[in-house]
Amino acid sequence: MDTAELLSLAPVIGGLIMAVMNLHRAANASNRIRSTLSELEKLRSEAEGLENTLRVLRGHYKIYNCQDMIG
Repeated sequence: MDTAELLSLAPVIGGLIMAVMNLHRAANASNRIRSTLSELEKLRSEAEGLENTLRVLRGHYKIYNCQDMIG
């Protein structure tokens, strides 16, 4: 290959490099999204646990409150 042929390939090579860089950025963004979704799932699970605890505490409060009214 002579110099002119190599220079004619420069835009193609540049385009390939840009495509690889864009794929790399997309992969990083995908990993961040996956990590965020995982954190949100943990928070949802924690919130469910707190909601269940609150439900139990409310039930106990109602029982004790009724006993106070009776006794």
